[in-house]
Order: sequence, then structure tokens, then C-alpha cells
Amino acid sequence: MKLPTIALTLLASVLSATAQSAFIRTPANGSAISRGTNTTVQVTKPNSLTGSTSVALAIGLRSCEPSTTSPSPSCLSIPSDEFFGYVAYTGPFAPVYHETALPPYQNLTVYVPQGFAQGTAVLSIAHFVLVGAGPETILDVSNVTVTVV
Repeated sequence: MKLPTIALTLLASVLSATAQSAFIRTPANGSAISRGTNTTVQVTKPNSLTGSTSVALAIGLRSCEPSTTSPSPSCLSIPSDEFFGYVAYTGPFAPVYHETALPPYQNLTVYVPQGFAQGTAVLSIAHFVLVGAGPETILDVSNVTVTVV
């Protein structure tokens, strides 16, 4: 009898955590961003039935191009929750409704350094959120692959 209870509790925890996830809406996967300029990153956090409080957000950019320390990286082989790369933003995250057809979001302007490597890169967010009445702490990571030009 304990196995179904444990399975349901685990499922509820997973569903609660994924419902609180933030994700990058723009730039879209496969987009190009330019070195030496500002780029707008739109981070969306859909509503959920579980109460939550966003505490902070970080935005990072990591090159997938070969270097002297990593001769053959691949975007797939870079776990963004472990290797965040250049930290472009750290601070508050307070998404709000702008259009009725879209979930709440926040636009954040980040600078891509002139010296950043050209080519494929992973743009990541790390979102720290408190969930539920407890509350439970969750750090969720989301990313898109971009081309730095």
C-alpha cells in the first residue's frame, strides 16, 4: 500500500516543480545574436495552480566552439546547470502580463561582449523559486541554442 502513496507523492512533486518552470521565449532556438551589442531576453513563467514566489534569475551564455581548454565541445555535451558560462544577468525576476494572449513574462537586456567567441552558444537561465505553503525551494534551468555573430 505504501508504494502507490510514494508514487503519487513523487508525481505531485514533479508536476509542481515543472509547473513553476520559467523558459526563454526570445531569442528563439537557432536565432543569431550579435557580439558587442545588447540583446533582449524574454523570460516567460506560465501561471500554475500552485502558489510560488520567484526569488531570482540568472542568465548565462556559454560558447560551444572549440577552444584550447576544450578542443571539441558540443552544445549537447554542455550541461547548463553545471557550466553556465559568461554571466550576463543576475537579479530579480518579476514576470507580468503584457498581452492577454501570452503568459506573464519579463524582458531583460543583456550585453554580449565584443570578445565573445563567434559560433554556436548556449543561452541559459537559472530560476530560483519558492513553491507551495512549505515552501519548497526549486532551481530550474532552461536554455536555447543561439549563433553568436
